Amino acid sequence: MAELKTLNRLGGHQAALTINVTRGDMVESRHSAIAAMVDSDGQVLAHWGDLQTPVYPRSAVKPFQAIPLVQSGALDHFGLDERHLALASASHNGEAVHTDLVKEWLDRLQLTTGDLECGPSEPIDPTTLRSFIQTGGKADQDYNNCSGKHCGFLSVAKQTQVPTRGYIGYDHPVQQAVRVAMGAMFDCSLDKTSWGIDGCGIPTYAMPIVDLAYGFARFADPRVLPDALAPAAKRVCDAMMANPYLVGGHNRFDTEAMLRHPGK
Repeated sequence: MAELKTLNRLGGHQAALTINVTRGDMVESRHSAIAAMVDSDGQVLAHWGDLQTPVYPRSAVKPFQAIPLVQSGALDHFGLDERHLALASASHNGEAVHTDLVKEWLDRLQLTTGDLECGPSEPIDPTTLRSFIQTGGKADQDYNNCSGKHCGFLSVAKQTQVPTRGYIGYDHPVQQAVRVAMGAMFDCSLDKTSWGIDGCGIPTYAMPIVDLAYGFARFADPRVLPDALAPAAKRVCDAMMANPYLVGGHNRFDTEAMLRHPGK
């Protein structure tokens, strides 16, 4: 777990952020939020609310779940490149640029959309969805915002010669590898932590918000990571920065942030 080097200086428990949602000239609802700013050495720079409150990070940790795709050798073995690695880290819009790459990836694996266990979905992007409805489109796994991540899981399964069926299960070797990679990024073990099922069917693990912040600080500064982890983490990060549209898509904050601040 992250060493909270400056927590005492910050006064321990701080008030949570309050977000007011207005309609007209009236506050319609108020929402409390916890947040933390942590550097790659584990120093808490600022925080709001209880740092130890466990949360499910869910899709926020997709970049860490993509690390076994590199570590297993699957990325290189199947002739994949940084575009595929970025898509494995994505919550994408389901635009053609995303779904076409998913189909191409599955072809490389000699698998089909039916092998994706993320569940069928419709596109997130409003323009794509409008066209999808007008042409009588049918919800499919390709359009699921997690389909790239699941292609990554299938690649690891094929590379390590374990069953592709049931790869989303907690005890499946692919999810065991993901759990180890995520624990390494957060500098903790996830074997005994609380867990639940994410929207795409895979396990998601509860952790304090401060550890989530610490993991992402390490991701952005791989010099602090163990030698066995740093090259894979850097490769994932570089792939996302080089292919921001594949990470999200049209009118998505993460895509826009990377486009406007390349390399940062």
